[in-house]
Amino acid sequence: MQSRRNKKRPLSVAILLLLLAHLAPAQEEATTPLTFSLQEAMDYAAEHNTDVRNARIDVAIADKKVWETTTIGLPQANLSGSYNNNLSLATQLLPAIIFGGEEGEFVEVQFGTQHNFSGTLTVNQLVFDGTYFVGLQAAKVYKQLSGNQLQKTRLETKATVATTYHAIALAQSNRETLAQNIATLESTLSEARQLYNKGFIEKTEVTKLEVTRNGLANSISSIKRQADYLRYLLKVQLGIDPEQPVHLSEDLAALSDKITTDNLLSTTLDASSTVDYAMVKTQEEIAFLQLKKEKAARLPSLSVFYNYQYNAMRNEFNPFSTEKKWFKSSMLGVQLSVPLFASGQRWAKVEQEKLNLEKAKNNVAFLERTLPAQWLQLRSNYLTALEKVENSLSNKALAQEVLDHTLTKHQKGVASSMELNQANQAFLDAHAQYTQALAEVLNAKIALEKLTNNL
Repeated sequence: MQSRRNKKRPLSVAILLLLLAHLAPAQEEATTPLTFSLQEAMDYAAEHNTDVRNARIDVAIADKKVWETTTIGLPQANLSGSYNNNLSLATQLLPAIIFGGEEGEFVEVQFGTQHNFSGTLTVNQLVFDGTYFVGLQAAKVYKQLSGNQLQKTRLETKATVATTYHAIALAQSNRETLAQNIATLESTLSEARQLYNKGFIEKTEVTKLEVTRNGLANSISSIKRQADYLRYLLKVQLGIDPEQPVHLSEDLAALSDKITTDNLLSTTLDASSTVDYAMVKTQEEIAFLQLKKEKAARLPSLSVFYNYQYNAMRNEFNPFSTEKKWFKSSMLGVQLSVPLFASGQRWAKVEQEKLNLEKAKNNVAFLERTLPAQWLQLRSNYLTALEKVENSLSNKALAQEVLDHTLTKHQKGVASSMELNQANQAFLDAHAQYTQALAEVLNAKIALEKLTNNL
């Protein structure tokens, strides 16, 4: 028994190794990070984001709706069958005189058979119906509206992804600056401890530096948690598994290098080229077709039908017997329907659609006025953010000079730890203002490009 187990063990180990070798590439592939630049992230989200996928499905549904509406005007055929078992035939009384009997007397008569079978083929063809043709036009316009909504969803998704990408880059930049700052502070703290041990400075000088170092460490941890949340949020926006590692190839400096003002500030807004304008114009067209449809409901409708029927009447249940006959009948007809009077119902519907059309036209006129104003506001925000970047960059440079000078003085024992902490905090504040201004410029740029459909 022991020898058999020893023979089986190498085979089992070999199978296990083969399975592990097969699974290893899959596991390695699953943990390979996906790398995105900002543009790559926006383009990826524009295809895989959940809202975008649903908007694309809406377009497909609208396409099927067009075909559904089209088929209403195509031939419609239906096949039906029925079976009736007359458990008790109805009895009729006929005058007996018909059969040679006495006048005033009646004869009991039963008509029909117990088992009746019927098969019917019916074909209908719409010839004219005003509401059908208008409805077909409306279905195509609804498809166009779904396409506009898909484009708008893509733009909004790209803008949202860009904002999150910028926030991650901002958090990463602040974290790196704090890490560099804390490294410098650790070196200064080490020197201060040596001076304290030699009796050149008091314990409070060392303590103040330690408090500052601990505060920076807490800030780094807080920024890391924020960045982790933003990365998770970005994965959701991209439409990928939250467990999938993601690497962002562009930091805040790389993103800021791509800021150009020539194209954004030299062009003017063409309101008719925006997706928002296209949507309200489509909605106006839909309102017009709805009015046209209600007016068409007053027109006559005409259709042609053909009916072909087979019937069998038996006293025994034998519908497939070849000895008994089936009797056929057929009919061709035309059906005309002319609306005459509806107590004002159709008039009320027409008036409602007139008002809806007026609302749609008001929305178009309103957007024609507000889109240029919105563009001017976004352009102003962009210019203001650019100016803020220039000022904050200058302030950052000055704060860096003050910090370097104070650090040198502290090393020589001329400046206190309090002065060093104040200079250090002023530099961190200036850097934070600078990076925040960069993020504002990037987001203002995205807002302008979104409005003009240039994302």
